Amino acid sequence: MRGNLSLQPAIILAWNMAITSNHITKKLIFYSDSGLQWASYRFSCILKSYNRLENKA
Repeated sequence: MRGNLSLQPAIILAWNMAITSNHITKKLIFYSDSGLQWASYRFSCILKSYNRLENKA
């Protein structure tokens, strides 16, 4: 798992790019295959800070 943790900044960067480049007016549903992003406490906190629905598949 340690090697995969280096992907966390890329996941967060991709999320930030998606959020800033799209005008979101309704509640957002985030779908995941329960991959690395859910192993990231920091990313989970970022999702919660946007008051969005989390959906873990």
